[in-house]
Amino acid sequence: MAMKEIYKINRWLEIGLYLLVFAAGIAIGRFLLPDDTPLSLADRSVAGSPNRLVFSLDQTESSSYPLPTDLVEPAWVNTESDSAKTVDIYLDMDCDYCRMFIQNTLMDTISVPNIALKIYLFSLDGKDTDESDLYAASAAKCVGTHYPDHFPEFLRAYTDLDHPDAGAVNELAVSSGGFPDIDSAQNCAQARLEEVRLDFSIFASLGLDTSPYTMVAGRGISGYYPPAYFLKIIETSPAGQN
Repeated sequence: MAMKEIYKINRWLEIGLYLLVFAAGIAIGRFLLPDDTPLSLADRSVAGSPNRLVFSLDQTESSSYPLPTDLVEPAWVNTESDSAKTVDIYLDMDCDYCRMFIQNTLMDTISVPNIALKIYLFSLDGKDTDESDLYAASAAKCVGTHYPDHFPEFLRAYTDLDHPDAGAVNELAVSSGGFPDIDSAQNCAQARLEEVRLDFSIFASLGLDTSPYTMVAGRGISGYYPPAYFLKIIETSPAGQN
């Protein structure tokens, strides 16, 4: 056999071996990560890609803000108020990762039994928040107060819209938020608008610049985590109040 032909065969064998190793690496990586884990997980405050079986609260990066829980009322509180574990979530309703959190992680977290869950709304834009975003947060707070069972669905439905105006938010408060009619939804949102504006101003003055921001058993966690990781954080957290 000519040397040129032998070289070609060896070259193809090398390429085949490289592709085999590459495919094996992908397969192993997918086994170690939850199915919905983004490849850029490190951007969400997780160091590397921990095995789903050993990942825990202790592997997260802790951060701390002087959160004004005595000055700002949560937009929504679940009914597990006597639970040993507490989870407080500080959430901008409009950023990309916030929408991912609402659509995926939050929906799964709500179904976890025996946790006391509170959600506070704020804006990453601080005092420069657009009026339509303020109105949406005010409407959300109305839903959380008057029709709490509808609050998760209202948030999820809101993420399907792109910075809706007040009219669209009012319609959403009726279709997904439990309000009986547009007038009652509008009246409530307008009545609480200045309260929400003050809430946002307080959070801005404290420098809260990440969303979602979560307090789990007294530990502050910044950024978005896919459901499998976030639920593991709660599972491995100790009992205690924030």
